[in-house]
Amino acid sequence: MPDFPTLIDNETVLWEGQPDTKLRFGLETMATGLFAAALILACLGLATVINRSIPGSFWAIFAPGVVVAAIVVLFVPWMDSRKRGRTAYRLTNKRAIIQVGTANQSYALPKPEALVLRDGTPPTVTFARLPGNRRVSFERISDGVQVHDMMRDLVETPT
Repeated sequence: MPDFPTLIDNETVLWEGQPDTKLRFGLETMATGLFAAALILACLGLATVINRSIPGSFWAIFAPGVVVAAIVVLFVPWMDSRKRGRTAYRLTNKRAIIQVGTANQSYALPKPEALVLRDGTPPTVTFARLPGNRRVSFERISDGVQVHDMMRDLVETPT
């Protein structure tokens, strides 16, 4: 397990976990997929036109376009998966801790209305918002429902 920050007085670890690292294809992938499809169509048209002038050049023009399109579509989900692979979560009776690589970020327990369980496979527990409306969450955790219930119990009956 990662090297989490030292616990403070009367703090106990209630849960530790990591996000699911499977590749996730969402709206961002669909948007890059549209770009990739446009790139493939442009390369197809360009390769067809140039192939008429220079016979045999079709694949030299079309193939790199297909490769670049595939890389564009797969790069974002792959990088997201790698980041989640370097991420670890810890919930204590006083705070939530998120570690990405060697950087730790600690968040006070939320107000009950800030705690949100987002359905998914696996679910995500959101417990804070940063400037710019960026969510702070235990993302894609297999025991998300249990962690959400545990956090809800903690914030409704503070220690």
